[in-house]
Amino acid sequence: MSDRKHLLPQDNSAKFAEALYVAEVNVRETVAFRSKVRKMLLDEKIRKEQELRALAQEAGSQSSNGGGVAPPPSCVYMPTYDSNMSDGGAE
Repeated sequence: MSDRKHLLPQDNSAKFAEALYVAEVNVRETVAFRSKVRKMLLDEKIRKEQELRALAQEAGSQSSNGGGVAPPPSCVYMPTYDSNMSDGGAE
């Protein structure tokens, strides 16, 4: 029986060491996955910023060259003819 008590702590130590190893592997995998996701998000953010800069630059170059953009028709002043005004406005 004394031999069994002597082996028990070693067995628990082995189980503990294995559990630590498994936990370490899991943590490393999690950290690697998070790093990969962060890099993907950063790359996507950079790509979107570049697209927006290109669009802004294109819009700026169009407006500086005249751009051929006319104001919408609702902004153009169009005088109207009032038939009541034909007699000089007197009633």
